[in-house]
Amino acid sequence: MKIALRRYRALLHLFWAVWLAGVVCGSLISGNEMSSLENVVPFLHYDKLMHYGAYTGLAFLSVLAFERRRGIAVALSMILLGAAIELGQHYSPGRTPDLDDAIANSIGVCSGIVLARLSEYITHRFNDIRCERGFVGLPQCYPEGGGSRFPPASTVAGTGGVATVRN
Repeated sequence: MKIALRRYRALLHLFWAVWLAGVVCGSLISGNEMSSLENVVPFLHYDKLMHYGAYTGLAFLSVLAFERRRGIAVALSMILLGAAIELGQHYSPGRTPDLDDAIANSIGVCSGIVLARLSEYITHRFNDIRCERGFVGLPQCYPEGGGSRFPPASTVAGTGGVATVRN
């Protein structure tokens, strides 16, 4: 099973752009419209959690949508975007800038980068594993090309499920 993010980069770019537009619009919406939205979406009153989640998702999609270094750079630039939006709230009626929101945004960006890198690591780890039917029909999985920790598939195939590990 191979999972290649390159095939889905255009779709990830689209998700990232939509998420970015949602974060910017949601952050600059006027205070009156925000209070009416809180009646429809009940968890909006958890302000810091909303900031954290929005920027975690934004950074996660940034890392996955763009190439490795560019993705991390784009994700880190979201910290500047969050600070700029907080300053822009000064000009939005009924909104005030909040340093705690900027901190929640920054922590969310860092968490999103870590989650994206972790998911890339896990994805690449599973791409290097080959599974085949083993003893009593149970799957046995080995890294591609064998290795010192697992025997190559050719060693297991003729032993009836009993493997000998070579170092």
